[in-house]
This record gives sequence, C-alpha cells and structure tokens, in this order.
Amino acid sequence: MGILSSIGHATLFVQIVVFMLVSLSILSWAVIVWKIKTFLSINLIIENILSATLGQRIRISELKTNLGESHAEKIIFNSVSLAGQKITKCESIEEITHVERLVKESSASSIYTFKASIDRFTSSLATIALIAPYIGLLGTVWGLLDAFQNLADVKVVTFQTVAPSIVEALFATAIGLFVAIPASAGFNVISKQSSQMVGKLTMINDSLINQVSQIKCSSIQEKKGRLLRND
Repeated sequence: MGILSSIGHATLFVQIVVFMLVSLSILSWAVIVWKIKTFLSINLIIENILSATLGQRIRISELKTNLGESHAEKIIFNSVSLAGQKITKCESIEEITHVERLVKESSASSIYTFKASIDRFTSSLATIALIAPYIGLLGTVWGLLDAFQNLADVKVVTFQTVAPSIVEALFATAIGLFVAIPASAGFNVISKQSSQMVGKLTMINDSLINQVSQIKCSSIQEKKGRLLRND
C-alpha cells in the first residue's frame, strides 16, 4: 500500500515514467516466456531429428518419412536431398569434396535464416535492459528537482518534510533496475541457448552431408578396386 501511495503522490511526469517502466517489464517478461516455449519446442524437434538419423544409413525416402514439417526439419531434409542429388553424380573424390563444400555453404544460409527467425524480439530485451535504468534515473532526477522546488517555500525543513518526496523520486530508479535486471539476464540466457541450438542443427546437418559423401566415396573406391583387380 506504501508503494501505491508513493506513486499516487508523485508528480505526473514520475507517474508517466513508472507507467513506461511497468509496460517495458510486461513486454520483457512476455518475450522471455515466449522464447522459453519456442526453445522447448525446438529442442524437441532437434531430438526428433537425432532419433530419425542417428546411427542409420542415410536413405532420402525414409528421411522424408521420419522427419516432420518444422523449419529445422525441412532444412535438414532439403540439404541432405541436395547433397544426394549432387554428390551421386560425381565421378571423383575431389569433385565430391567440392560439391560437399557447396552444399554446406548453401545449407548454412538456410540455417542463418532459421536463427534469425528464432532470434526475433531478442534484441528488444537488450534494449530494455539498456534504457530502463536511464528512464528510472530520469524520473528520479525530475522528482528530486520538483521536491526541492516545493521546499523553497518551506521555512523549516525537516527530515519528515524531505523524506516522502525523496522516496517518491528514488522509487523510479528502483523500478528501472527491477525492469533491467531480468531483461539483461533473459537476453544473455536466450542468446546462449539460441547459439547452442543452431550449433546442434549445424552439426547434424554437416554430419549427414558427410555421410552422403562417405557413401559415394566408398562406392568410387570399390569401383576403382574392381577395375584394378580386373586389370
């Protein structure tokens, strides 16, 4: 009740600052909760990709059946399909190495687009963490200026006279810090999790392309071995 009373007795400008900070806090927590749900869903998708591909010989038709329709799964299927189409036409190991590099570069752009999609609104947390303390400080400075201006007409200034105005002014800074700290922590955690998930997806993608290349390389080497034996 003391906090609400302080806000109620504050100047209009300080009340506007507090309202802005509360709005930023709601926005930051909404982004954090949304990101948590999104990352949990993506983690399940990555686990599905691993279970569909781990320890198995790559077959494009089976891969299409085992994978779903999510963005991440489409990236994996498209890159492996492209690798299969291009690498199976190669006639030498050098050509396979070249095509493999091109396919990985192509899939890297798709993975970058995927990362951009899961990083939406993440930068807003960094912005909120940066500006919230300054907005709170602005409210505090304005409140202190108003408090001292009101004290100019008071003949006897006591602590009881000054304290309420100072508390009202400092309250804006406290709210600014209360908004900035979770936003900053959320931004750091979300950025780290995003990089880890993209790293996993890249690792799976490159590993599957390597498997396609190894299968074709083995086929070429066997063919060469048979020709040498026949000679």
